Amino acid sequence: MSYQFVENFEYEIKIYNSINILLFDAINSDSNLVVNTSNLENGVYFVHLVFDGKVFSKKLIISHR
Repeated sequence: MSYQFVENFEYEIKIYNSINILLFDAINSDSNLVVNTSNLENGVYFVHLVFDGKVFSKKLIISHR
């Protein structure tokens, strides 16, 4: 999974599984975000990006073939 941000800022990224168990948590300030998802099983996950007191959520579907 990767994202490109327009500018650098400090943010926290969290990945939860479908039963709301936190699997990944990191604080970063790079404008390029890359998270290795090869260790995650096939399924539905939720990515929370936290910055400036706001939380943005996105569904992530992993399907390894």
